[in-house]
Amino acid sequence: MKQAGKFVIVKADGDGRYAFPTDPRRLSFRYLLQNFNLLSFGEIFRRSYHVLRTKLMRHRRIRRVAEHIKLADKVIIESPQAQINLSYSLLYWGFNLSSKIHVVPNPVASDIISTTVPLKKEKQVMALGRWDAIEQKNTIRMVKVLCQFANLKPDYDIVIVGSGKEIVQKLINKIASSRIPDQLHLTGYIPRDEVIRHLARSRIFFMPSNWEGFSIAAAEAVCMGCTIVGTSIECLTFLTLGGFSGTIATDFTELPLLNALLIDAHKWEVGYYDPQSISHFWRNNLCHKAIAKKIVKLIDMSKNEVPSSTSKPLH
Repeated sequence: MKQAGKFVIVKADGDGRYAFPTDPRRLSFRYLLQNFNLLSFGEIFRRSYHVLRTKLMRHRRIRRVAEHIKLADKVIIESPQAQINLSYSLLYWGFNLSSKIHVVPNPVASDIISTTVPLKKEKQVMALGRWDAIEQKNTIRMVKVLCQFANLKPDYDIVIVGSGKEIVQKLINKIASSRIPDQLHLTGYIPRDEVIRHLARSRIFFMPSNWEGFSIAAAEAVCMGCTIVGTSIECLTFLTLGGFSGTIATDFTELPLLNALLIDAHKWEVGYYDPQSISHFWRNNLCHKAIAKKIVKLIDMSKNEVPSSTSKPLH
C-alpha cells in the first residue's frame, strides 16, 4: 500500500498490551494468581509455561509490531491508556514511535445516538456479553457478584443479556443454590431494539471483563445515560472518565467488583449522576461524525509534518 503511494492508517483495535513491560493481561503471573481457584492444575501449568516462553521471546513480537508501525503514516488505538501501554513497550525496546500513535475511539451506531434517554432511570443493572467466553468476560465472577448484589439490593432488577445462557443458568443454580433472587432475569440473546430498551431503563451497565480491546457495548451504555461498573481495563477506565460516568473496581475479583457496584448504586440514589449529562457528553464524542473528524484531522496533520528520524531505534 505504501509502495502504491497510499496514506496508510493502521487501526490497532486493542488495549496496547503487546509485550513486556505491558504484557497481555492473560499472560501475566498476577492474572494467574487472581484466577488460581478458577483454573485446573493442568491449565495453570500450561499457562505458566506459556507466560515464561512469551517473556523470553517478547522482543521478537514487539519488533514485528514496531516494523508494522514504521511503515504506517499513523496508528490509531481506542483509549488513552492503550496508547500509553503501546508507546511504553515500544520505547522500552528502543523504538521511539509515540508520535505516530493517536487515540481514536470506535464510533457508536446512529440508532443509539438518536434514541431518547429518559429523564429518570429505573433501578436496574444490566450485564451484556458473550458469556460463553468465560475467561475473557469473567463470567463466573459476574454471576457471583450479581447474585450477592441482588440479595443486598432487593429493590434492583438485574438483567443478564447475551450468548451462553445455559452456562449462566447453571452457574446461577450452583451459586444461588437454595434461592435464586426473584429480580434476576436471564434473557439470552435478544434483538437489538430490546437491548436498546434495556439500556434506556438501566442505571448501571456491569462489565467485569478480564480484558477487552474497546467495548462497543459499554460505549453504547454511556451514550444511553448508563454508568459503567467494571474492572480497570483500559477502555472502561476511559469510558468512566474518573467517576463521571461510572465506578472502577480495585481489582478483578468478587469483593472489589461488588463494592464498586454498591458504591455506584449509592451514587445514583443520592443524585450524583445525571443520565442526560452522561449521554450528551459521550454522544458528542462517540458519534460517527466526531470520530470521522478525528481521522480527517490526523490526515491533515500528516500533510504538514516534516519526516523525522525519531522513529529509529534508540539503541
